[in-house]
Amino acid sequence: MQAIRTLALAAFASLWSLSAQAALLDFTFTFSNRALGLNGTVTGIVRGLADNDTSAAGSVEILSNTDGFGLGEYVGSPTTNTWTVAAGAITSFDFVAFGQNNTAPAVTCCTLFLQSLTVNGTGLFNDPNGGPFSLAPKDIVFTRATTAVPEPASALLFGGALAAAALLRRRPTTA
Repeated sequence: MQAIRTLALAAFASLWSLSAQAALLDFTFTFSNRALGLNGTVTGIVRGLADNDTSAAGSVEILSNTDGFGLGEYVGSPTTNTWTVAAGAITSFDFVAFGQNNTAPAVTCCTLFLQSLTVNGTGLFNDPNGGPFSLAPKDIVFTRATTAVPEPASALLFGGALAAAALLRRRPTTA
């Protein structure tokens, strides 16, 4: 009986630790692309950032570009990938990905430059050779993307607690 109790408590603790993991945040973004004399609008998404921490993004993807190039994911081999999130908002970012360093299916044609710490700001340019470029002022806007709260973890935790309680209540009957 003691072994069953120990097993039930271990299972409960394991389920509890799974449900207690911090959720990662996603952010959409938009900016006016003035790199290399362009004047388009770029939208994208940054996925997998930890709140109240500095971390690397799990994914940075360009979703649309009115100039028509650079669509796709850029986290293949970024030169820099550092994001700081505080209270659910991006407070600083440094992401540079030279597309030529990526391997397909990541974007290989273009370079994405997102920096909050420089005067230059942001830009997306179709220049696989990394030639000279000028960037727009910092006009990038990040918006926290709404994500569904994963319910299976809490349901699993509750189900595990019920199973543990049932195991602990069962007692062998004697005649």
